[in-house]
Amino acid sequence: MVIHCTKKLIEAIKITPEETTDKPLFSWHANLISINRKKTLVLENDLTRYPVVLYGLKAKEFKDIENVILTAIKETMLAENISSEVIDAFIEAGDSISFAKAYDRRKISFVNQTCQNVSFFEEDLRPDIQNQTFLTRKLGSMIAYDENKNTYRINEYMYKELEAVTKLPVFVCKAVQIKVTLKVGDYISWRKLLIPHNSTFPFLHKTLQEMFAWNDTHLHEFIIYNGDLPLARIVQSLEVFDYPTKILLILEHDVKISEYMPKYKKIIYRYDMGDNWEHIIEVEDLIFNYDKNYPTCIEGEGDSPPEDVGGETGFLEFQNIIKDPSHEQHVDIMEWAHMQRYQLFDINKINMRLKNIY
Repeated sequence: MVIHCTKKLIEAIKITPEETTDKPLFSWHANLISINRKKTLVLENDLTRYPVVLYGLKAKEFKDIENVILTAIKETMLAENISSEVIDAFIEAGDSISFAKAYDRRKISFVNQTCQNVSFFEEDLRPDIQNQTFLTRKLGSMIAYDENKNTYRINEYMYKELEAVTKLPVFVCKAVQIKVTLKVGDYISWRKLLIPHNSTFPFLHKTLQEMFAWNDTHLHEFIIYNGDLPLARIVQSLEVFDYPTKILLILEHDVKISEYMPKYKKIIYRYDMGDNWEHIIEVEDLIFNYDKNYPTCIEGEGDSPPEDVGGETGFLEFQNIIKDPSHEQHVDIMEWAHMQRYQLFDINKINMRLKNIY
């Protein structure tokens, strides 16, 4: 596997570049940038533009850069639920790591563009971890152009090439099947989905936002129940810790749902503490041969309330107005609802959004 380094990176790792023969799938261009005064290594696959981002590298890591890069590639792919067999076969086919000068202006411009994207999404960098797998998945979900100006999604191109070179299915992982029910008075909206078992609670939050067509503009939390008793609150903000509670508080960050599902069968997902949308999550099953690395909605009924509708009272009034075309506020309310991303339940549209979630 060849790492084509910029001059700045060559100076940092103190190596003598080699003359190499490139195989695009096993070649990467790499650059070293500084973000928040932390050395950040950005790698980009030459064929697919698949990225790997390492944040906060120390001097000792530069001395062991071959293992650092190899481990980062493995961890990044594992975080996307790519089969460990596929990863091992890819690493073996790529042979040992060697270093060469970055020579292709087009590929240098590509990796520099990715570096700019990393800086742009600085808020997504996790200061406590080195391998930024969350950000990598976000960057990998972007659209790129090939030499013929045709568009493709970066991560999907990488999956396709991995399958072609290894002759193995790319995704084989565990998934948990859950049913999520939102009750608003007598009105019920529910979704049943499969989600990779190693997903984090922030990822589950994003999934539920897409499933119920929310806009992610308010606070949220998860409450884990042991039977009928609340066991823990998994929260998104450190500010919550300023308020005393008898229930254990856990910052969600990289907490995986596998730590609580399927052991605990009931979880409450609360979104928007003003309107107080309370979703009951019921754990139904654990699947051992899930062939995707993204969630899938398999059943559902009922449209979701629009964002900022005013809780149960506001939603019931909203329903009365939209059901009556002769109502004097009907047109205005429908326009407002459209701006709020109000949508009728459509499982195909939901799954299109979930496929590209990061």
